[in-house]
Amino acid sequence: MALPKQHRLKHSREFSAVYRHGRKAVSQHLVVRVLAPKTSQPTQDPSGRGGAASFQAVLDQSALEDLIKESTQEQPPQNKAQGQGKGLSSPQSCSRFGISISQKVSKRAVIRNRIKRQIRAAIRHLLPTIRSGLQVVVIVRPGSDVCEYGEFLRELEQLFSKLEVTNGRS
Repeated sequence: MALPKQHRLKHSREFSAVYRHGRKAVSQHLVVRVLAPKTSQPTQDPSGRGGAASFQAVLDQSALEDLIKESTQEQPPQNKAQGQGKGLSSPQSCSRFGISISQKVSKRAVIRNRIKRQIRAAIRHLLPTIRSGLQVVVIVRPGSDVCEYGEFLRELEQLFSKLEVTNGRS
């Protein structure tokens, strides 16, 4: 079973934002990057001068927030079943995940797809413990073609706790 649509990163701009601004943790077979939504926005330069540097910082911050807002506020087409979107409090109420795996891991698509299925299953297993509103990209490192589900699950648990992605429940 695939990861539900509301839990997926779909567009390259969403992946790019996580790569550029997200925090990173590395293990033997995986790299996890996490982008958390900003809770506060700087309103003025700490020096009080309001120079070009503070304008650039506010501009960069607002551009990042616009990108996050834009990527999380996509609505399903209106001609789909009306009951799909009900029950969600907001687009940022759930964390969203993407998996990146290159041909360096394996030239065979069958193997890369098997690895993605195992990682999606591990994410589904950990989903109840993960904080909401995060954007997460899991990057598979070369040499991971010999891993099994249990190893991916253990490494994801360690990386998520290192990045403080979990709520503390297990």
